Amino acid sequence: MEKRRVLLHLLLLTLFSTMLASPARAATFGDVTVTERPSLPAPTYNAYYEYRFELANNGPKQHVVTLTALTIQPYGSTRWQVSRSFVLAPRSRGVGTIPQLIRAGSTAQTLLVTVDGTPQRQAVPLNSPSVGDQSFTAVLVGDTVSTDRLNAELQATSTANFGYVRAGTGAVDWSTSWLQYSRFGGVLLTVRDWELLAPPVREALLRWSYAGGVLAFAGPAPALPVVPPDRGKSRINFAPNGLGGIVLLPEFDTTFDFNDMRGLRSFWQRHIISSLETRSAVETLPLLPNQPLPATSMFSIMLVFAIVAGPVNLFVLARRNKRIWLFWTVPLLAIVASVIIVASLLINEGWVRVQRSRTLTLLDENRGEAATFGWTGVYSTAAPERIRFANTTQVQVPDETETSEANWSEGQDLVSWVRSRVPTYFVVRKSEARRERLTIRTEGSNLTVVNGLGAPITRLLVATDDGTVYQTGKVPAGARAPLERTVLRTDTRAVAPDGFMQRPETWPGTIERFSQNPRSALHPGMYVAVLDGSPFLETVVERPTKLMAETVVVGVTKRSADAR
Repeated sequence: MEKRRVLLHLLLLTLFSTMLASPARAATFGDVTVTERPSLPAPTYNAYYEYRFELANNGPKQHVVTLTALTIQPYGSTRWQVSRSFVLAPRSRGVGTIPQLIRAGSTAQTLLVTVDGTPQRQAVPLNSPSVGDQSFTAVLVGDTVSTDRLNAELQATSTANFGYVRAGTGAVDWSTSWLQYSRFGGVLLTVRDWELLAPPVREALLRWSYAGGVLAFAGPAPALPVVPPDRGKSRINFAPNGLGGIVLLPEFDTTFDFNDMRGLRSFWQRHIISSLETRSAVETLPLLPNQPLPATSMFSIMLVFAIVAGPVNLFVLARRNKRIWLFWTVPLLAIVASVIIVASLLINEGWVRVQRSRTLTLLDENRGEAATFGWTGVYSTAAPERIRFANTTQVQVPDETETSEANWSEGQDLVSWVRSRVPTYFVVRKSEARRERLTIRTEGSNLTVVNGLGAPITRLLVATDDGTVYQTGKVPAGARAPLERTVLRTDTRAVAPDGFMQRPETWPGTIERFSQNPRSALHPGMYVAVLDGSPFLETVVERPTKLMAETVVVGVTKRSADAR
């Protein structure tokens, strides 16, 4: 039975690739031509999928083209849509992409086109592959990798929730956004595959690996920022790369056995998210203080309304022989009572728009790379029209939403995703180039630090290359402070960066633990800074009344001549 399930998953993945390789569909709107291009396969629920289009402007004038990918559930009125605008220069062509956080059982079925603000009557049908189960681990495989041996081992081990999927698009249609690889448990390539990929695609894959992905190479490895060590006769060589890693494998042959397969899967299945629960976030990241509702006042208002709108109103109208006025006096009194109740709630809570975050950032100052993960929550008395994340931020939503709309023209705008007076939490992860750093200098026999992290430091531990630990307290942004040498040394049991990320439900607790005990994440040549602010995660609501951010930065110290 298990082997049949494995074969079924492999068949479905093959069908995905076949569907995506179907002939391109083109539509012409005056000077503008839109042609669908293939995308990387295996879309997954609560992960990103990318629609790709070749856009051509055949005319002498510039055009602004807005593309909207539309998903409608077949049995209901629920709909999801995502849009993006492109400026096409005269006589030009290029590839436009629209990422979408998948929240339905299939990807978009229809493309709507607007040219220079005018909606076009013709709708373009899209290839719409089914969306896979989030617990299924799909590994993206390059076209030159031979997977016969891997599939044989996979079937022999009866692994029903694991499979390999060919890209099937050719190197030209691999995505340049790291978000598009976050739905895969791993990526398996050869040197030839790597050489065929464009430099922006390679950069996206390395960013994805730095944010927690595991990039594997069968056979020799290309030139990379991190090279796995030679472990002699070891079949699988692993090197940490930020929060993720890079794996070197032998050429697959008859000597690649069950134990090798199991070790490989353990790397690729580390960060697969099967479910998301907000309970831990609600408990550890409350968005408002626990103020009890004014139950006594509300009950008193309702009791007074019942008495006044009932017997008192009836008695007065009967005395004046105006009983028919009940049809307007009762609704009027109800409106007055409702206004009083709402006003009492507003007085108790206030008019608020709150964002609270708890994140951890791994900052490699030598490479200028930063990977951030954690939770952020939003609460608003009146629902904000939109919230905006950066286009480098992966967002996952634990709660179900009946409708969702997103626009990627200027960042990642999520329209009507936050409801009035309902706490809404998001799981966030991002990987990007950053230039923030701590400047650590030697002054005589002492060390000093300049805070260039963009937010005040409340606590800082720095470890030199020999494991000696220095510390300091509050350091305002941009300020200089001396570092005090301690009797402590780095703990050999400290968590390595590639072990920071477990299940997202545990992230708030893990980050809080590192905040309370920074030494548990401190290694030689690194530092742990606890910040009062969130320079690595954007403010997603406009005009917030309150921002609360708890940030832990684990940094790799920049190597310099005067740094220890």
